[in-house]
Amino acid sequence: MLFLVVILAVGFIVYGKLFTLVLNRPEAAQVHDQVFCAPRAQVISQNQNAHFVAFGDLPTRYLWIAAGNTTGPFLAGDVVTTHYPSHILGSKIVTVTNGEQQQRCTVHIIPR
Repeated sequence: MLFLVVILAVGFIVYGKLFTLVLNRPEAAQVHDQVFCAPRAQVISQNQNAHFVAFGDLPTRYLWIAAGNTTGPFLAGDVVTTHYPSHILGSKIVTVTNGEQQQRCTVHIIPR
């Protein structure tokens, strides 16, 4: 009988420690509201389109800011296209925001 009590006590202690470890994982307690854009960088030629997609930790709507223009709202996974005319060259920043967080992606526009 004592053997059974010891086995049960050890089982409850081990189970309790495992249960506590699972509940107290640092990543389980954190709630993120980050936003990401992909691809983070791309190279296109003049007079071409750049394509981006936004996603994040929480389902939400996103706004895109490119060349001073804001477009949206878009849902996560929607493909957004930005056209860069032939007179634009160099690196340009495209920003995606969900109102609280933002992420920047870069478009490198090279001569045709």
